[in-house]
Amino acid sequence: MKKTVKFLYHLVILVVLLIFIVSCHEIVSTTELTDINDDVIIENTPNGSPIINNTIISKDYPPHLIPGQEAFDWENLEYLPLSPYAKAPIPLPWTDKAKRCFSDDIRYDFKKSDGWELYSCTFSKEIFAAVNTFILYNRYRGVLRYYYYLTGTGIDKVKDFNILSNSILAVGSHASMSPSLNFAHQKIVDINKNSILCTTIDLQSISDSTWYVWENEIAFDKDIYNQNPGTLMLGFAYYMLKKNVLLLNGKPISNLNTKVRFSDTQYGYGDSYSGDVNLLLYGKNDLNQVSSILSASDLSSLKQIYNQQSFNELLNGTIDSSSEGEIQWDANISITTAPSGVGLTGGNETFAVSGADNSVMQGMRPFYTKALGVFYLNAKPKVTYSKLADENRQHQYEFNANSVEYLFNPSVTEIADIKNITQEIVATQNAGLFENYSRAKLFIGQKLTSNLPLTIQGVRVGFDVVPKDGSKKVHIVKTFQADIIVAK
Repeated sequence: MKKTVKFLYHLVILVVLLIFIVSCHEIVSTTELTDINDDVIIENTPNGSPIINNTIISKDYPPHLIPGQEAFDWENLEYLPLSPYAKAPIPLPWTDKAKRCFSDDIRYDFKKSDGWELYSCTFSKEIFAAVNTFILYNRYRGVLRYYYYLTGTGIDKVKDFNILSNSILAVGSHASMSPSLNFAHQKIVDINKNSILCTTIDLQSISDSTWYVWENEIAFDKDIYNQNPGTLMLGFAYYMLKKNVLLLNGKPISNLNTKVRFSDTQYGYGDSYSGDVNLLLYGKNDLNQVSSILSASDLSSLKQIYNQQSFNELLNGTIDSSSEGEIQWDANISITTAPSGVGLTGGNETFAVSGADNSVMQGMRPFYTKALGVFYLNAKPKVTYSKLADENRQHQYEFNANSVEYLFNPSVTEIADIKNITQEIVATQNAGLFENYSRAKLFIGQKLTSNLPLTIQGVRVGFDVVPKDGSKKVHIVKTFQADIIVAK
């Protein structure tokens, strides 16, 4: 009898435990608790919905080309159109006959079917230009890509120079009010601060009759339709530097096709700088280039992005479904250069911004006439901070999804659908995003509850640009600074 009572007692205890476990599981499921990591509870139940601003009225200015401007078929030609005064034929930069100082990720990414348009060029059968350049624009990514062909005398003077520095700048009375360069220059985008200059370096020596390439992602400026060449233009400046000291992630580097961008700062010749930069990775070839300077965890995260299209660790990138496109990844640099640099042929060039009224411009105008960029936000996202009475979980951060107002470029939404919008808080334990030559641990979610205060790096937004003609979709990720609202 005693054995039976004892058995029934244990059975009742077991049933109670099972009921308790099931109840706990149901509680967790209803709150969609997805992760507990380093004493941070992450929840992903959206609070509100984003706002899509559909009130932007675009203007479509006709092209105003000068006589002799030639829109050549860059996809199918082997050589560029040149005037009779040209000294030698120039092959297209992706052909086998061309010399290149850029990676194969860029080399094979130029097709119309992937969104590329001819923006401008100096090549023509009727016009002789001393500077050999052309620009492509990707309408699904919002990227301007500048191709520069260097040829001429004086190369021997810079043969021991080993850094090609290039900058894009906004000029005109509207420049400081335009967000155009914010995606290119700012690691975490500040809606209240507009960048007018962005500097990138290529860690390689110069050579004659060689193609160089650099690109910048442009943010959509909703006021572009009211501008003209007197209020806003973009320009490129480029020159050679000689490095005295250069370490990336603590390791000496000689040559590297992967580009390095100074984010939220500038760099000029004769300067010394130690701090954060961005590696610009365009694909798997670039990733292989920098694998030796990346930590094991960063290399693993980047491989997941490229191989699995897993974007959880990405804070700034524009990448299509074939893993082509630009990813910006944190790195550390220590650099000192010689006190003087050497200019290159055509070292400064300005060009009109399409979408503006360029009818009064002097000189060559863009073939592309639509506004640049895919999107921007109308204001800073908002995150609410609450101090909780719970001794174990005192700090709570909740994202207000309806605080985000998207400004999508009408010239993009007429040719593509915007799908799968995601929005999340990005937080770290400490202030830095980059610690000990590696990406800091990120806490990403709609609501974060922690036993310690967190640093809110910003709000990450992401979405797919899905072309209506069936072309490859593009996934865009950007992180914006947020306003922190303290709950009363």
